Amino acid sequence: MLNRSAIYLKFLFWGFIISGFYSPSLCQDSFNGRITDIETGKGIINATVVYGDGKGVLSDSSGSFVIKEPSFPMKLEISHLNYISQSVIVRSVFESGINIQLRSKRMDIDQVEIIGERLTRFFERRYFYTVDYAFLNDKIVLIGYDKSRLNHGQLVLTNLNQDTLSAKAVKKPKSLYKDAFGNVHLFAGDSVYQIAIANNKLELIYPTHRFDFYDVLRLQIAEDNLFVFKDIYGNDQLHLYYRIDTISRSIDTLMQVFDHNLFPDEIMAQRYKERRLRKLTLDYKGQMDTSLAAVRAANQLFLSTHYDNLIIHKPVTSQIFKCEGKYVILDIANSEIHTFSTDSLAERSLPLAIPSHSQRDKYFVQDEMTKKIYWVNYEGTKATLLELDTNTGQIRGSLQTPRYPFIEDIRVRNGIIWFLYQPLLGETVRSLYRMN
Repeated sequence: MLNRSAIYLKFLFWGFIISGFYSPSLCQDSFNGRITDIETGKGIINATVVYGDGKGVLSDSSGSFVIKEPSFPMKLEISHLNYISQSVIVRSVFESGINIQLRSKRMDIDQVEIIGERLTRFFERRYFYTVDYAFLNDKIVLIGYDKSRLNHGQLVLTNLNQDTLSAKAVKKPKSLYKDAFGNVHLFAGDSVYQIAIANNKLELIYPTHRFDFYDVLRLQIAEDNLFVFKDIYGNDQLHLYYRIDTISRSIDTLMQVFDHNLFPDEIMAQRYKERRLRKLTLDYKGQMDTSLAAVRAANQLFLSTHYDNLIIHKPVTSQIFKCEGKYVILDIANSEIHTFSTDSLAERSLPLAIPSHSQRDKYFVQDEMTKKIYWVNYEGTKATLLELDTNTGQIRGSLQTPRYPFIEDIRVRNGIIWFLYQPLLGETVRSLYRMN
């Protein structure tokens, strides 16, 4: 028969075991909270909550957020374009359901929307319809038509002081494309030409059929021995980003972009993505074509396996940039921003704090000089331009907006906004403008 001491020790032992298994800190696999306006009490949508080692979530339409697998103590950094940022330290799971209140920045609308509206009409040739433009070193290349000769296209070279340096007649000019090496190419009819400048004179070299130009379009970033490519599968249902190192002779997949709604939940989508990344890291050892074929075949298998689901899911939109020595992939389809080192190591994934309406209305541009990334958003006939913070996924408060409707081809160079503007629909004059 057990004595009193033995019974007491047994009671303590089982009490410790039971309390350990039922401890909220061990059983709780998520932490939730709500972000509200301190004055109105209403929930704040699309607030970014950063926690842990750079992980983050977005608040939903009611201001609520959920953090899976929390680790305490935990520092929460909350930020939003229209509110003052705030940091909160959560010490235990018992604080789940916390209400975090943010105070509005109270910015003046005029101050937010316009940062100097000094506009200059660039290349003021009368009755010239500008089709496209591109920066080539310290010069600008334009293609377009003269109103008096609509059947005759022109390729024009100017400097930044608006001096016309040379012009060349071209047939059926369609668009200009600047590749990863900084070369500018002209699409004219079914042909593509590289544009060369010799003594301020324009020359068209290396003619190629447009179907043979696809490999140049795939190359997104070229720097020393590192080359980053983007392959598109199906009808834009799958984007594959991979990096080739010509010194180590390796092919590393950065990530695949696809509609996560294809899977029942985010966990299954993430598991699939991680499994594909492990399988698609290859060493081509001089046989690049063979390994690239394996990479593409694996993605084609994905398409065929999930074809029935893919055809009813939306095409995806994504872009990649080199920023602050990192590769930044903007997964616009799933509102995510991913950062990779140049060694192809994933460093950070955060929600992309942009409104959730049609992704086709969203695209990003990078300032060639400062390397800052800007979000160009069209709402109706008006376009807005906002700077993206790649460390948080948030849109910064500095917003620049040309007031004209129907502006197109917005680009930023050294902090100056450039765009094409057609005063009236049906007008045969479309000009290049810049705004300081």
